[in-house]
Amino acid sequence: MFEEMIKRDYHHPCIIIWGLHNEIATYTNAGYDITKAFANKVRSLDNTRLISYASYHPMTDICFSLVDIISINQYFGWYYGEIETWESFLSDFKNRLKKDKLDDKPIIISEFGTAALYGEDTFECVKWSENYQEKLLSHTLKLFYNDPAIAGCYIWQYCDVRTSKEVGLTRARGFNNKGLVNEYRKPKLSYWAVKKIFEQQ
Repeated sequence: MFEEMIKRDYHHPCIIIWGLHNEIATYTNAGYDITKAFANKVRSLDNTRLISYASYHPMTDICFSLVDIISINQYFGWYYGEIETWESFLSDFKNRLKKDKLDDKPIIISEFGTAALYGEDTFECVKWSENYQEKLLSHTLKLFYNDPAIAGCYIWQYCDVRTSKEVGLTRARGFNNKGLVNEYRKPKLSYWAVKKIFEQQ
């Protein structure tokens, strides 16, 4: 797979980072072994670009030393924790990297966000509402922009998309509703908030 992908996209000007994998058990020895093998393989095919992978258990991950960029997927304020949990998490995580002598590596928040149902704009700022999504994304983007250790972030996600049948019953409408716009590209409140923040940077 790596050979096919890198051969196909080697000269593509948009490729700056090769991703090894997404959310595997990189807190285990088996996860370490496969990540090391993947990293060696990708570097043998292209040693001019950076490599990374997305970790969803950053406090126990044992593979960060193998890559150039530390990428983490976290959903504080949605699946767990509160919006404000981001501050304490980032502080603890950077202390962990410093202790492990990995604090020279840039951090990318490779997934974060919250779902909102299009048109659900309520008096109360509650989960599933557009105003809650706007609040969470505004808070986290400003936090990331003001942290010199964070090199970038990827909002999950641009548009609402249908989910697989297996998880459809646990997702409203059978969709992943974390989009800044809905499936018809109609903007939610968060779209305008994110646009404004990006324009100010």
